[in-house]
Amino acid sequence: MSQFSISDMRSRFQRRRVVYLMGELDTKRDRYLDTSCAADWQGSHRLERAKGFKNYMDRYFPDNNHRLKIVPGIGHSSSGIFKSSIGRSEVFD
Repeated sequence: MSQFSISDMRSRFQRRRVVYLMGELDTKRDRYLDTSCAADWQGSHRLERAKGFKNYMDRYFPDNNHRLKIVPGIGHSSSGIFKSSIGRSEVFD
């Protein structure tokens, strides 16, 4: 990382094609979720935090190449996400 300036890294990140795959039902506060005060400022659950981060990217880096896809009927499940038609499409198309 020392090869690039902070400005270069920000620019590269916003231009990179990024897809955030989130389950529609990923709204639970389980024992693995950071529930510190600072984390809760970002949202009370993972889906809320993902939406907040995508909104941040759109507001401060409006020409970003990031997308948020919400998979219906799925909670916090990587296998559910990647087996879904949306997940398969994003990975293999």
